[in-house]
Amino acid sequence: MASSCMLDCFSAVNQKIDELSKAVQNLSSINSGIQVQTRATPIQSLATPVEPSREKSVIVFGLPENQDSSVWRSRLMDVLKFAAGHTVAIQDAFRICAFSSHKVRPLVVKLRNIWDKRLLLSNSRNSQAAPITCVECTLLPMNH
Repeated sequence: MASSCMLDCFSAVNQKIDELSKAVQNLSSINSGIQVQTRATPIQSLATPVEPSREKSVIVFGLPENQDSSVWRSRLMDVLKFAAGHTVAIQDAFRICAFSSHKVRPLVVKLRNIWDKRLLLSNSRNSQAAPITCVECTLLPMNH
């Protein structure tokens, strides 16, 4: 009795295997009729210039002017360290607008870390009484 049950199971499995084999053969014949067309794209056309991102940039207002860039960069590092609570890595920093002895130009500061930007912006909002503030760098036009 047990052997007849096993024979029935084996025959059902064999039947399924035959059905699957026919399905695979059918798909193989269909796939062999398909022609894949590929178009090679030269690498030069893929290398399009990418505009610089302002994702990690902030604008700093209120940092006193000085003709010596090492002086205002040192003051900038001190201000950012105070605002963030730790040393902030800077990729680049530069003054915008024309120099004038009677006004303080804003600075665009490109940070290396998005988290430092978020921390600086958050702390700048929390301490409105400070003479130096940071804002998000979204209003400046992109240079081409």
